[in-house]
Amino acid sequence: MPGAVYAYRVDPDGLNEKKSVPVRFRMPFGRDALTFFVISDTHQVLPVPGINEYVKKRTNRVIKAMVGDPLSPDFFVNCGDHVEEKAFLFDEPLSNLDAKLRLNMREEIRSLHDRLQTTIIYVTHDQVEAMTLADRMAVMKEGRILQIGAPMQIYEHPINIFVAGFIGSPPMNLIECRSVQNGAELFLDSGAFRFPVSAIPKGMEVVSAHTADQIVLGIRPEDIEDREFASEKSRGGIFRTKISMVEPMGANVHLRLKLGDQNLIACVNSKTRARAGETIELVCDLSKAHLYDKETGALLA
Repeated sequence: MPGAVYAYRVDPDGLNEKKSVPVRFRMPFGRDALTFFVISDTHQVLPVPGINEYVKKRTNRVIKAMVGDPLSPDFFVNCGDHVEEKAFLFDEPLSNLDAKLRLNMREEIRSLHDRLQTTIIYVTHDQVEAMTLADRMAVMKEGRILQIGAPMQIYEHPINIFVAGFIGSPPMNLIECRSVQNGAELFLDSGAFRFPVSAIPKGMEVVSAHTADQIVLGIRPEDIEDREFASEKSRGGIFRTKISMVEPMGANVHLRLKLGDQNLIACVNSKTRARAGETIELVCDLSKAHLYDKETGALLA
């Protein structure tokens, strides 16, 4: 039916006491009918021959959250035939699950989508869910969409400071700098380091044309390496700073750093000999850095 709204919720209590049963309902915008059915653990559509009071109560609770007031019992009808869905809406379905179960459910949802080939609109505050499940992702702030694109496109090219600091775990380092000129060369000076602008893609063009000298340098934690283990390609920006905390993660080590009055995170080789309280020499891969306008937050390069 045109103009239908769909929701897909995992009921932790379930219609079966031993299993979580995904529940779907269909509600036309005119609200003149409601089709209710369940999906079994074999992902088969099962019509509900009679809506019992338990189902009515729980479904009405969902509808009330969506449209403001529950429907009367007259709106409940049996699902005689399978209705082909145009889209599913997921509203943070995994938020109350533990880490292991959340991982398993992400795999199930991805598998379900691949089989059904039906559009899913998935709302979540968990960026890992967004990055791993989405074909296209929309980042929102205060009800406004800031950027739409493939997950890796947004990760690699965040359009403003909010998206840059929101997407990624750990998030992108955002370092306030000012542009200074020394002869023919331009530099970004944070007070703790001075990096050549020419090492940043389109850096010279953007900084030369930028009217304000205050610029925010964005660089991912994984693009900062311990100089002892850094590859040659990363030798674009070298600086020394003090380590405030060392967090071994197994495959790599997170270093929490203090750079003047700013906090940074670096994801370095697990073989690092870095220790909290020590000073370390690090290398930034400036070929992957971004520049943002401090006032507007907009991407410059």
